[in-house]
This record gives sequence, C-alpha cells and structure tokens, in this order.
Amino acid sequence: MIAKESALKIVIIDDDELVLESTLSFLADEGFITTGFNSHLPALLSINNEPPDVCIVDYRMPDIDGEELVILIKKSSPAIRCLIYTGAPIILTNTLRQYGITESDIILKPINDFDAFVSLLLQRH
Repeated sequence: MIAKESALKIVIIDDDELVLESTLSFLADEGFITTGFNSHLPALLSINNEPPDVCIVDYRMPDIDGEELVILIKKSSPAIRCLIYTGAPIILTNTLRQYGITESDIILKPINDFDAFVSLLLQRH
C-alpha cells in the first residue's frame, strides 16, 4: 500500500460504470487518490481545476474517443501522464506519440495482472 502523503492522484474516465467503479475501488484500496467520471466534460473541468498525476482514459466512449480526450488533457496540462484503457488493441497514432504516449501507456481490458498495473501507474513518478 502507498503512503497517503505520497499517493498519486488518478482520474479515470470510462463510460462503462462497472469498469469505472471496480477500477476506482481497486486503486483506492491500493492507496491511490481516485476520482472517476463516465463523461469527458465533467472530467475536463475537474482536471483543469485540480490536475491529477495520472489520467486513465477509455479509448472508446460514445461522446468522444480516447485520442481526442488525451489531446485535450495534454494541451491544457502537459505534465499529466495519460494512460489509454481499451478493450481491443489499438494502433498508436503519430498524434498520440507527439503527446508522449507510448505502447506501454496502453492498458488492455480486462486487467489480468494487477501488480503490473500498479507498477505501470508508479512509473515515471
């Protein structure tokens, strides 16, 4: 478990309520400070008001795709680390690469190795 004073703040944006709630619960149990949103607009307002350390962004949502959302987040707060959470493999675009997203920043659903997931969140911090 992570010490509270050094806990990363993580925002999760996923339109699937079950995935969102289970991921929030798991990460909170691991000691992370978590906030979740099932839509991009309230998430962006929150991120702009109180930037997290990490955003976990669903790639396929009804109102916006993950690439667009990552770009909006990175344009307003370049220091935020963004991870893309997807149920199907995706091809990393040059645009995402320009914003610092790499293959290691893509997480496939469902998460099977929770230790590796936590390690990924702690990288670069």
